[in-house]
Amino acid sequence: MNIFAKAAEVLMEKGHHKGDMRNGKGAVCAIGALCDAAGNSEQAVTLADQAAEYLGMARFPSGTLHALARWNDAPERTAEDVILLFKELAVEEGS
Repeated sequence: MNIFAKAAEVLMEKGHHKGDMRNGKGAVCAIGALCDAAGNSEQAVTLADQAAEYLGMARFPSGTLHALARWNDAPERTAEDVILLFKELAVEEGS
């Protein structure tokens, strides 16, 4: 299974969180979902790069993890938005 598809499943199973990578109940942000799906943080950084590029984001000085975190944490962002992003990226990757 494609890692982006796995990340979408992680979000559907654990719930969406903003502000931190995960909360005390296990809900995750976009980056937390990528880390869980990838199994390691190095691969999650590469995946975050792909996601940020797909969203047309300019790189923040601190990198694309920061860009994706800000996108995830936007007040208007919903779990469905993040899940849809990962599903679209999974299709792009040809899962």
